[in-house]
Amino acid sequence: KDHSMHDGWWKDRIEFNTQPLILMVGAAHEAYLAENTVPLLRAAIDSAEDRAGRRLRKRTGRNRDGWYGSVGHRYQDMANCTQIHIKSFPTKENAVAVTVAGLYFDEITMFSDPEIWRRSLQRVRDPRAGKRPSGKTWDFVACVGTPEEDHWIRDALMDAETGEPFPGVNIIMDSSLNNPLLPDSWFINAGRHSSEIFKRMQIMGEWVKGAGGQRFAHVFDEKRHIVHLEAPRGNAGLKFDIGWDPGYRTGSVVIMWQHPATGAWYVVD
Repeated sequence: KDHSMHDGWWKDRIEFNTQPLILMVGAAHEAYLAENTVPLLRAAIDSAEDRAGRRLRKRTGRNRDGWYGSVGHRYQDMANCTQIHIKSFPTKENAVAVTVAGLYFDEITMFSDPEIWRRSLQRVRDPRAGKRPSGKTWDFVACVGTPEEDHWIRDALMDAETGEPFPGVNIIMDSSLNNPLLPDSWFINAGRHSSEIFKRMQIMGEWVKGAGGQRFAHVFDEKRHIVHLEAPRGNAGLKFDIGWDPGYRTGSVVIMWQHPATGAWYVVD
């Protein structure tokens, strides 16, 4: 739907074939793109073409369906001289990219650094994009994710004082109960094995705090994941502490070592 809003952008332009408009679809990890985002996006275009009764994809690529599937350079070539690029954003350095006319992030709560969001937003500035009735460009930006109150995306979209979306931001909330693709078995398993926080967030669609740890609590095993270290041989007198936070967003390990002679502490992040 969004890509079609750019129909006709090429009028009075000569570069439409060599420099198409780009819509960027991103996710935090390459594996998630391959297993979820890409198949669902391609299926959605199939469905859109069927409902529209006309071809939306350009007859390019190996299979003449406009699809270019090289990992790291995936994109869908569309008939209206736009391209839908698909890219992973594991770090903020990946957010430095081409100028785009639209930005879409799948599972935004998997992203580790708010700088990925900020830098990517700065790339949504192609002046050739289709125009609104007011004359301003259609600068589509959208993201989907679970409603986690302590994730940085909430602060980026909502006023912390009022709990209301910032001007120009539209937040759509819903419950998994209304998802026609989820079978009854999914809800049965979720009811049996999930915490109350997880149910409120993933099933009822409510904003919750402290949801991050729920992702790892069920896999932690003291016998497997805690190792008691022996004192170093040779009477070296080393003293150190290790701190590990397997956070879903800012997970880190720190090693703090005290120099035996000077008493100075060294911290390695």
